[in-house]
Amino acid sequence: PLLTNIFVDDEYGVVSDMYATAAILMVLFTYRMETAFFRFGKEKEDLNRVFSSSSIFLASTTLALVVILLIFSEPIARLLEYPGKGYYFRYFAFILGADTLSAIPFARLRLINRPLVFAAIRLINILVNLLLILFFLLYCPYLEERGWPMDWFFDGSDLIKYVFIANLIASLVMWLCLFPSYFRVKVVFDWELVKKMLRYASPLVVAGFAGVINQMVGIPFIKY
Repeated sequence: PLLTNIFVDDEYGVVSDMYATAAILMVLFTYRMETAFFRFGKEKEDLNRVFSSSSIFLASTTLALVVILLIFSEPIARLLEYPGKGYYFRYFAFILGADTLSAIPFARLRLINRPLVFAAIRLINILVNLLLILFFLLYCPYLEERGWPMDWFFDGSDLIKYVFIANLIASLVMWLCLFPSYFRVKVVFDWELVKKMLRYASPLVVAGFAGVINQMVGIPFIKY
């Protein structure tokens, strides 16, 4: 309700379109490795090896995909009919990167039965996102209207980007909350294990793409 009251229809359509595209890309970023993690990490003696190997693999591929999105953000923006808005895709490159790196630590919390920690970090993510959206979309324009010097960090002519910036900061905070998980396991990379996990997850990637496209593809088509 807040966003639809602030933005006119075509402006809010940008938000819907970007998140639909991000949902499709998220399947590619994660390779559904979090699901494979449940399958291969269910035995206690395998948990650390599976966590370390899958985390290293996802970190490597995520870095490569984030770099690709950063390099080609402007051509992608033009392709999707947002010329000059390549920075939207740069924000989403980092959002997708942070959310992907959070997937395996979240799966580990579920596997070791830590629901309170899991829920607390999720709630922190939601609250940070909500508070930042209120700050950027309501409080900053309020201060600007009253003559406060906001030009040094706030641009009231493009409020859409602050929805993405709020999401980006919230995703980074969430990942930082999960970051200590990496220090609780011995660093090991088992390529044979990763290949088994990828073989297990590959049908889930196809199903994931089918499900997300079936649910989301109508949104980006509207602008055509």
